[in-house]
Amino acid sequence: MKAIRIALAGLVVLFALNSAIVAQEKMKAANEPKPDVPLKILVVFTEYDGEKKISSMPYTLSALATEDRTLSTASLRMGLRVPITTSTKDGQSQVVYQDVGTDIDARVRPQADGRFLLWMQIRRSSVHTLEGANKESAWSMGEASGRPILRAFSTGFDGFLMREGQPVQTTTATDPVSGRVLKVDVTINVVK
Repeated sequence: MKAIRIALAGLVVLFALNSAIVAQEKMKAANEPKPDVPLKILVVFTEYDGEKKISSMPYTLSALATEDRTLSTASLRMGLRVPITTSTKDGQSQVVYQDVGTDIDARVRPQADGRFLLWMQIRRSSVHTLEGANKESAWSMGEASGRPILRAFSTGFDGFLMREGQPVQTTTATDPVSGRVLKVDVTINVVK
């Protein structure tokens, strides 16, 4: 009987030691840096007028998902500089240039469960003119009638948790002038 108690006590001690070792290994694995993961980030701007799709504009960025957020910013700049005529204090006309287009900045951190934590800032601007009562048309170079209107959109999110290949609609916004709806979808894919 005494030998059985000693054997059971020994098994309990071995089980406790094994549990402690497993817990220690899990803590060590959780504290180890995750390997860097090369990614493609797809950002799609889709504009709707009611139910009708007006446009869909995709942008792809290459990024590196890494534990060190300060070293892994992916950026995209796409646009042009638009001449805009303004008046000086003296009433004279002058031309100034305004940046118009899309700016995207992203950082990604890999998670232990295979998902990714995404930080993103998006800025988008465009030039339009109004024709008649709330009717909109795209602005064109050299246009003499009507003054151009600069439309601006920006959004950002910190720590959006995403799975690979799963498109996520991150933002939906309605233009206050035209009533058109802009949706922003983001997809992350691992580069193999």
